[in-house]
Amino acid sequence: MKKQPQADPNMQKLADLVGEATIAMLTTAEPDGTLRSRPLATLEMDSEGKLWFFIAMSSGKVGEIDQHRKVNLSYANIDKQDYVSISGHARLFRDPEKMRELWTPWVEPWFPEGLNDPDLGLLEVTVRAGEGSPWHVHPDEDEWFYVLEGEFTVYVGDSRLSLPAGSFAFGPRGVPHTFMAETDEARALIGFQPFLFEGFLREVGEPAAERVLPPPLQAPPDMARLLPIGARNGMEILGPPGPPPAH
Repeated sequence: MKKQPQADPNMQKLADLVGEATIAMLTTAEPDGTLRSRPLATLEMDSEGKLWFFIAMSSGKVGEIDQHRKVNLSYANIDKQDYVSISGHARLFRDPEKMRELWTPWVEPWFPEGLNDPDLGLLEVTVRAGEGSPWHVHPDEDEWFYVLEGEFTVYVGDSRLSLPAGSFAFGPRGVPHTFMAETDEARALIGFQPFLFEGFLREVGEPAAERVLPPPLQAPPDMARLLPIGARNGMEILGPPGPPPAH
């Protein structure tokens, strides 16, 4: 896997973790909401934090991404007990120049015609303004946040950070934090170490009725339901989404 230099040392740590794991499990959603996970070899993490993959344009995941661009990438390095989960929006396209840049002989068994294979495509792995996470803390889990597009506000402890594209924030274990999207279609990579948060996602997540962003919430989240789920999965929820109480 190619790793372009990262301006932030914490983002470089993420690149190193992904580089050591290499194989991602890409999770997409089928039309009925069923989640499907498939392995993909990571080709590159570029200087903007984007992850690149070759993809067969005839595969089922292409239609799923066309209908619903929200995906998840999970990496695991069992030997070191390192785990990373990245949520974001996928983009499918063909770019001959980028394909030539990323091409490597070990993908030829899947694309025997090489760069001229008609089935060869690229996969590049958003949040509505005002939406974000609740004010929370992970006692035993670090979280980091890298903005790909748009702008976010991130609170870490007593600090308020305004993050445009290319910015990074780190929420160390034991320090309360939250984030909010300031622009529509904002995109970010979010990583965890270790990945205790996966259990929370599995309990709270619901199959999507259709492949679009759901409508905005019409009422506050059901905190009575979320609090015990968070507690079971290494997260203490301290308040609802939005700025923390002191702000």
